[in-house]
Amino acid sequence: MFYRIEHSDIKKLTWKDVIIENDTYFVKGIIQKTKKPFKIPLNSDALKIMGERKGDDDRVVTGLVYSGYKNNLIKQWGYKAGLKKDIHPHVGRHTFATQFTSQTKDMLSLQHIMGHKDIRTTQVYAKLVETDVQESMDKMDTLL
Repeated sequence: MFYRIEHSDIKKLTWKDVIIENDTYFVKGIIQKTKKPFKIPLNSDALKIMGERKGDDDRVVTGLVYSGYKNNLIKQWGYKAGLKKDIHPHVGRHTFATQFTSQTKDMLSLQHIMGHKDIRTTQVYAKLVETDVQESMDKMDTLL
């Protein structure tokens, strides 16, 4: 939902930060770490998770806790699920980026969503899989 935004920025979001332009919902604000503005479109899943709009000064996300204890719980869940990868909150960001790339092939949009200045940083999330290569080849016009 808010993949580009740090935990501290998510906690500060209020309903006045959720805007509508041309029938599209966006979340906007200032990234605490960089002091740069952001404006990210929200999809229908994000809107469902957010629930009904409340007062302008009410928080969009409540009950969000970031702690070493919670991070350890996430790691334990991953271990119990048989995952060999070290699971931590940043994995969600990485998962979003790789899924977005796999489904859309749109690196420039991903660069904007992730807040990367350099496209090379975004390209780290690009995963080349055989099905992607085959789909790309199938889209080419016949040469002969």
